[in-house]
Amino acid sequence: MEYNEHQELILKILYNWNSANNEWVGNIKDEYDYDENGYISLQAKYIWNINSEVWFGSSRFEYVKNEQGKNIKYTTFNWNIDNAEWIYKDKREYEYYEQVLETLLTAYVWDSAIEEWAFSWKLETEYNEYEVVANVFYYEWNNVSETWQYTYKEESEFDEQGKITLWSSFSYNNTSEDWIFDAKREYEYDEDDFLILTLRHNWNTTSEEWVKYSKYEYEYDENGFISVEALYLWNIANEVWAGDRKYEIETNEYGLYILFIRYLSWDSVNETWIPTSKTENDFNGGSSWEEITCSASYYWDSVNEIWIGTSKTVYEKNELNDILLMTEFDWDYNTNEWALSSKSFYYYSATFSVFVTINPIGAGSVSGQGTHNSSTEVTLEATANDGYEFVYWTDGENVISDNALYTFTMPEADVSLTANFSEVTAILDIANVYNIQIYPNPARDYINIIGIENAETIEILSIMGKTIKLFKRNDIDNQFQINTSDLQNGVYIINVYSGKQIFSRKIIVNKH
Repeated sequence: MEYNEHQELILKILYNWNSANNEWVGNIKDEYDYDENGYISLQAKYIWNINSEVWFGSSRFEYVKNEQGKNIKYTTFNWNIDNAEWIYKDKREYEYYEQVLETLLTAYVWDSAIEEWAFSWKLETEYNEYEVVANVFYYEWNNVSETWQYTYKEESEFDEQGKITLWSSFSYNNTSEDWIFDAKREYEYDEDDFLILTLRHNWNTTSEEWVKYSKYEYEYDENGFISVEALYLWNIANEVWAGDRKYEIETNEYGLYILFIRYLSWDSVNETWIPTSKTENDFNGGSSWEEITCSASYYWDSVNEIWIGTSKTVYEKNELNDILLMTEFDWDYNTNEWALSSKSFYYYSATFSVFVTINPIGAGSVSGQGTHNSSTEVTLEATANDGYEFVYWTDGENVISDNALYTFTMPEADVSLTANFSEVTAILDIANVYNIQIYPNPARDYINIIGIENAETIEILSIMGKTIKLFKRNDIDNQFQINTSDLQNGVYIINVYSGKQIFSRKIIVNKH
């Protein structure tokens, strides 16, 4: 694996061992790239050709995303073996409401004959007042008339609480230029507003009536997580429901699966479910999948009516959730118990990462990020883009420095900081003219301002430009003191007005 300065994976290569030549031979290579916001912009997979001893492309995807990480453009490629290069295959372009809700998806295919993108199909989405999908329209491009033509649509109805109660789909008849029923789903909820039933019907065009097709039934545990999900299909010949698949789920308080039983067989004689497989997980009180400590899978032996293990893995981890020891087990069919198979030990270098967020996005850049050894000196330098100036560094809510060049000792942990910038305001500095001084800075309970006998107004503003304190001429003398004990920690701007001139300085309030 290889990583960039932001600790993002950019290259992964898998090798196989050639026992005949006693050497590693390439197998699969994955390449990745990311945009300025850290979202993935490229995924490419290559397969090693043993005969020609070169990599050839398997799949490639390129993404352009907005600030919320939503796709604006998504392009796929094929591999041209003759020229050993990627060629366009198809692409998707997206439009959104408020940068989040997808309203339009347009699909294109690459026309290699004219080397241009050609329309293929598009999808328009409408939302209700709850910002939930209400209507969806599908179109296909007609190359003859060069127009979009309806093919399909979906409509949804909701109750007063915004829960969906009915979904319907329609196909478009180009001959009669009319919509024809296709399918519908009806939804039922319990007294706690949990979905307990989804019933689907298909439209019979011959008899012009609705025919049952499928139903989903749901049950929930005391924490509101799904404990049972069962799908039944309607047997038209016998006019009964027949089980298709069923999941029984037991979760911990965080919604993580600690038991997952799958039923993929139905005993139509006894009208009962037959188990197929199950998975058991242990998180040792953890709240995320990264904290898993044990995972075991089984399949159902219907002849002996017992569970048979297929694989089991136990993890030992450090406080950072890094795996230290992974122990794997196989099933012993003689004893019907787990038997030790292998152990894998993991070792880590004593390096940690520095992550920096730019606020606001696009206001500047920072050098010095990446991985560093603990106890070493790390220097970060913030550089403002045109129209901005650097303000201060923050660690969470704490201001730690107002120097664009910030040096600290790397701890034995990852460090996350924010480089804060503000837009530049043109101000005439009269500090040198009137010998104005402000101290102490950083301030705790008060600040002194001297050399302001000609001041008409003094104001303190937040870094966002909001006036916090304001003093007029009658309140101001040559040596003026301002109480800062009631201000929160952070960076503020002091403006001293004298005629048409302004003296402006940044101050830091830090009570720690």
